[in-house]
Amino acid sequence: MVSYSTLFHPIALTLLVVPISIGMGLLINWKTNKILVGVLVQLAINMLFDLWFWGYFYEEGMYSEQIFTFDTLFMYVCFSGLTWILSVGLRKKRVKKME
Repeated sequence: MVSYSTLFHPIALTLLVVPISIGMGLLINWKTNKILVGVLVQLAINMLFDLWFWGYFYEEGMYSEQIFTFDTLFMYVCFSGLTWILSVGLRKKRVKKME
């Protein structure tokens, strides 16, 4: 059985926030029809989540140690790239459907 405190583990919350942020990025892309805006929204949601999480649940200064690790930057780049690829695919599909 999973305890309640497991939900506040950084990995568990990240696994919850990543699909939400990608979905919001795709939704914004769909509404504005601008790929870069969707990617920036996804990136902003991830960064704001990290700021909130590390600032609220952990000691001061902990976030500055976490943001500049290779793992965190790699995660931001990978999920932004995934949002970009999905946005391009959805945009092509939408344009094809309108023809």
